[in-house]
Amino acid sequence: MPNPKELQAIVENLEQMRLGLDDTFSFECRGCGKCCKNREDILLNPQDLFRIAQHLYLKPEEVVERYCERLVGESSRLPLIRLLPRGKERTCPFLLNRRCRVHQAKPSVCSLFPLGRYLKPDPEGITPPETGYIVWPVTCGRPTQTTVRSHLESFGIPLEDEFHTKWNETMMELIAFIHEAEDKGIPQGEIADAHTLIYVVLYLKYDLTQDFLPQFIENADILRGNLRDVKANCLGV
Repeated sequence: MPNPKELQAIVENLEQMRLGLDDTFSFECRGCGKCCKNREDILLNPQDLFRIAQHLYLKPEEVVERYCERLVGESSRLPLIRLLPRGKERTCPFLLNRRCRVHQAKPSVCSLFPLGRYLKPDPEGITPPETGYIVWPVTCGRPTQTTVRSHLESFGIPLEDEFHTKWNETMMELIAFIHEAEDKGIPQGEIADAHTLIYVVLYLKYDLTQDFLPQFIENADILRGNLRDVKANCLGV
């Protein structure tokens, strides 16, 4: 992943760097494990946590307790789940003998590597959001040409990813809610309660024997209703 200065440059030149599904880039993983070390930025979304929990036969909260930490995003102000690196080399907790213990259920950010994926909304709100891809600066892998489409298909990442869209839309709603609450001086205790509610409903409240997406959609709707009640009680709107 880029450093903050590189990331700012990427943000400023996003459209010029954007790749389409049939555009090519140069990368082939050679299993060196370099991308699994010295990483403090691997965030799990609810689907990642669900799939890892299924793979390890654990509850989502057990995965968090054993391998992750909860934190509040500096800019988003939302509760986030981060893989907690271990040891002097700050190694991913799922890396064992240079192999990923959860390879079949690895986090989406790891499956996409070295690609980054983002959602570009229509400013007019007329057409659906558009998914774009970029290549992160990397110093590992073999210089093998491949297309974005081939890379996604090789890791089983759907080209039309309904969860990715709904997750980003939900995140934008929650960011707006938390920022408004903080701007209007809602007591920290109330905001902490909202954080806990978001964490439990969006990340933990799942039946691992059932399909994930319908549960996520239902949980997101439940959360919206709960936060509307919080907003009415605390902000009077």
